[in-house]
Amino acid sequence: AAAADPASYVGRLVRKAFKDGAGTVHFGGTVDGHKVVAKKDLFHVTYEDDDAEDLELHELTPILLDADGNVGGSGAGPAPGPAVAKGNAAFQRATLMANWKPSSRPAHAVSASGARTES
Repeated sequence: AAAADPASYVGRLVRKAFKDGAGTVHFGGTVDGHKVVAKKDLFHVTYEDDDAEDLELHELTPILLDADGNVGGSGAGPAPGPAVAKGNAAFQRATLMANWKPSSRPAHAVSASGARTES
């Protein structure tokens, strides 16, 4: 099978696990660029927390989301990107869940008068 055009990965969504002091945190991101450096394809990924990194294809493939929102792509080249998969409800749900993080803001309630009260 012929290798996929590296530019076809641009626009794809990713989800990657990062270790922090409290355990593992998952961040969603987007492949937003491609360049060749020293004859190697590098893919620029920007994560939802605005961190970014350049990855080689063997590092990128395991974190790609497929059209159903599953991590790890098919290995047969890129699955349809977000523009193709926008109408796929399972893809949208998986992407939202992949990017969901608990809020660090205090919980609040709304009184009968509509005023917000902190709890």
